[in-house]
Amino acid sequence: MGVSHTLRLAALALVVASWGCDKGEGPKPDPARAGSAAPSASAAPVKLDGIDTASLTAREREQWSDLVTELYAPCKEVAVPLAQCVAQKRACKTCKPAAEFLLREVQAGLPRAEIVSAYEARFMPDKVKAIVIGDSPVRGPSDAPITLIEYADFECPSCGNAYPILEELYAKYDGRVRMVFKNFPLPAHPNAKLAAEAGYAALRQGQFWRMHHVLFENQERLSGPDLMSYAEKVGLDLGKFKADMRSDEAKQRVEQEQKQGDELGVNATPTIYINGRECDLSKLGNPLKELELWIQLELELAGASVAPASSTAVPVASAAPAASAAPSAAPKGSATPRGSAPKGPAH
Repeated sequence: MGVSHTLRLAALALVVASWGCDKGEGPKPDPARAGSAAPSASAAPVKLDGIDTASLTAREREQWSDLVTELYAPCKEVAVPLAQCVAQKRACKTCKPAAEFLLREVQAGLPRAEIVSAYEARFMPDKVKAIVIGDSPVRGPSDAPITLIEYADFECPSCGNAYPILEELYAKYDGRVRMVFKNFPLPAHPNAKLAAEAGYAALRQGQFWRMHHVLFENQERLSGPDLMSYAEKVGLDLGKFKADMRSDEAKQRVEQEQKQGDELGVNATPTIYINGRECDLSKLGNPLKELELWIQLELELAGASVAPASSTAVPVASAAPAASAAPSAAPKGSATPRGSAPKGPAH
């Protein structure tokens, strides 16, 4: 069955500091940051109602005070420092969570540049991207308040570590998350492209998500014969599976998703987008906690319940979610914030 869920969680904690498998190109330079206010001298310690800074060291308190004073609030209406938005109790629902996010990042000891980059990606209005879902495999309601898109590589160890986490969140917020998978096989992983094509072949028979689970649970065994044995395990027509896996259509599908990822600036796996915002796990002090807080805030902003589902067991291949439909029936559209995604059948 592969590495257990508990061991995956432990492994994730160990790889956070060097999260992600990259294309070998190195990080791309960031454009001018829209979220940064003009630099200022170190601010006096800031106190904001409802935000507990008692656990901060003197250095951390100074750094956090500088950040909330210098960075602009996420409010669209008026450009004011984040601290001012919170202190004045403005109607903006994201200012207080944004200040709390900065506090956690400071406590995690991340470099200032990474904290600022993560803050802007998470909260600034101009960081939302419209991502075309197209024929990519989808599960969850088409009108779910959250659309989570993952660019991943079936042979990438970091993707394998993220797999049970995303499965747990999907189960925990059942019916409120629409999950989309897009292939981004990396050159460093010799079996990744063939595994991606195997996923497409399973999709053609309406069984992508079952194959998705099996592939991630057997990352070290993704050769051609292995993939055929997994197809048999999933219950696929083996002749059709082999033909579809080796087809030009499979290669074109994978290349199309890679090209889309390149255009978005994807340069490592996993790359995750939540309602069009990139969630760079390497810049989060506690990825597990921050992912859940991110989802909870999006649900609150959408007016949806944040209560977990009654059962949050992580699905396995033998009890996989509803199967994906063939590509011709997949929904078209883009990932857009808070439930504005196009209507259509769930996959």
